[in-house]
Amino acid sequence: MFAAKIRLPLLVQVCQSLSTMLEAGVPLTKSVTTIAKRMRDGRCRRTLQEISAEIERGHDLESSLKQYDRYFPELFVDMVHIGEETGTLPEVLSALGKHYDQIGQLRRD
Repeated sequence: MFAAKIRLPLLVQVCQSLSTMLEAGVPLTKSVTTIAKRMRDGRCRRTLQEISAEIERGHDLESSLKQYDRYFPELFVDMVHIGEETGTLPEVLSALGKHYDQIGQLRRD
């Protein structure tokens, strides 16, 4: 059975919230945990909680996301890797949020 990717509006919300929190200096684990708590979508909330636990165990965000790649677009995981490697994760997440928001708008038009 194939698991569906996280819906675009939720992915946009995750990107924007995580970018904002990281820009404000909130640690990654706390940021992901906080976002998870705000999620109404149960699958997204559980997935983010599990990702947060992986980060607490010492994994970076990219490797944590890869464990749940059935839920996240490949581009998202690849760009998170680039953001972590270059120290520009908040900026990359902001750009991804805009990208996925534009895709969502095009699909609605």
